[in-house]
Amino acid sequence: MREPVRYWLEGVFGYRNRGGMRVQLMLNVAVATQIGVQRGVHDYETMESLFAACDRQSDLYLDVLDAVIHQGRFLDAAAVTLQETLRAGYSVWSVAEDRKSLVRRVDAAAEASFAEALDAGGTAREELLQAWEKAYGRNPDPSDCWDHSIKAVEAALVPVVVPDQAQPHLGHVVGQLDSQPERWRLLLGHDVRPLLSMLRLLWPNPDRHGSPNERHLPSQKEAEAVLALAVTIVQWVSKDVLQPRN
Repeated sequence: MREPVRYWLEGVFGYRNRGGMRVQLMLNVAVATQIGVQRGVHDYETMESLFAACDRQSDLYLDVLDAVIHQGRFLDAAAVTLQETLRAGYSVWSVAEDRKSLVRRVDAAAEASFAEALDAGGTAREELLQAWEKAYGRNPDPSDCWDHSIKAVEAALVPVVVPDQAQPHLGHVVGQLDSQPERWRLLLGHDVRPLLSMLRLLWPNPDRHGSPNERHLPSQKEAEAVLALAVTIVQWVSKDVLQPRN
């Protein structure tokens, strides 16, 4: 994979462009990846300095790719090409749905569910994208993944369940569904208790609530499980699986 990735990076850095090389992009990437580069007489020497560091530590190529993708929407077309390159090379990494980072590949069914949940749009979509990156990106953060998963579910459920609540959070949604279950129905069996059970697994993040002795950092597997729950719940809301009773 090294040569195809290097060829892609050369293109993004402008090595084959008549308009000159993107020196500032290379310097931004160097800062983001903490690679010390040496500026030479020619612009391509900065690029070669980046590549030399990556050759000494091959995982740095992934960090450089991730940093490049983060730089801006003007690289959309290049991101598509990179996605094809990674797929052709059977890489465990792929370009995220929002084309702003690298993420680990997961099984096709999970990716399809995630892509469908993104159709909800708005804040729920943005929070799911961030949760996915925190779960499967180059620098995973299980606690942040959990937080963004909660926020995605809040964005989906608050307007439906507690639209007039001041400063609403998921606890208000749980309280409303728990205290007045007769006001709500699920298309799947009508009873809202399955949804309540899912929400109680999500809320709260164990890293954010309770006494210091009760708190714990979520594990990677816990974060991935919570994200899967959030994806399902956002899908349900967007498909009107939760409905008020008439």
